[in-house]
Amino acid sequence: LRDSRPDVIVSFIDQTNVLTVIAALGLGVKVIVVEQSDPRSARIKPSWARLRRWSYGRAHRIVVLSPHDEVFFSPRLRQRVRAIPNPFVPPVTNGNRARSTAINECLIGVGRLHHDKGFDVLLRAFSTIADRHPAWRLTILGDGDERPHLEKLRDELGLADRVVLPGRVKDPYTHLKRASLFVLPSRVEGFPLALCEALACGLTAVATDCAGGVRDIIRDGVNGVLVPVDNAAALAGELSRLMGDELERQRLSARAPEVLDLFNPEKTFAEWETLLHEVVNEK
Repeated sequence: LRDSRPDVIVSFIDQTNVLTVIAALGLGVKVIVVEQSDPRSARIKPSWARLRRWSYGRAHRIVVLSPHDEVFFSPRLRQRVRAIPNPFVPPVTNGNRARSTAINECLIGVGRLHHDKGFDVLLRAFSTIADRHPAWRLTILGDGDERPHLEKLRDELGLADRVVLPGRVKDPYTHLKRASLFVLPSRVEGFPLALCEALACGLTAVATDCAGGVRDIIRDGVNGVLVPVDNAAALAGELSRLMGDELERQRLSARAPEVLDLFNPEKTFAEWETLLHEVVNEK
């Protein structure tokens, strides 16, 4: 930092933010720290939490992903907090993101196979409604350390022939475009790009109300449905309702692609440019 003498430093994620603020002390360099998950639910050791409170008080700005996250900070710090969502840049697959004409009765989830992603809750929810919807299958794309546990749970619930875990795939859009319903069962999130990808494909989505970023993406009852976190019964109820109501799925999915405009990269970059000029020119 001494050698490069930047006008401003932008640091990402809590522990790195703490270290960056400390490293910049006495250098006369302005620091912007960025939280990439909901700070209310992010797991951080008490010692780091104390250091975060101390160091964020010395940062020039604190950027969060959603206005809902601003309430985490004290009134003293809140005047320095700015909410700027991550940009959503959907990859182009064969120049087309439109839904496939060969739509399957498929429920799909995408994410790391990790406890935070709540796929165990999804399996339990699906097990209670699978018999009511015998044509439906569940596909979970992704990999991680929870795979053995999830496969064991799937088999214990009698879902071996109804649930597929194909691991990582190069082109999730191919799977999303052929599905009928997307589900995000997470316990913890920041700004879930997988949810944006599903909406961009025109998929109806059911998501847990686990973060401000999710509430910014899903407008409950408008372009998707929100359910409580870690509540298999509530998740099962909404999934079953939508699995049995194609017209409701079509109504919700009609508004889903609006996510492309809502989190347009040009809007996000413009907000960042304004913030950077504001900080650099601040006396």
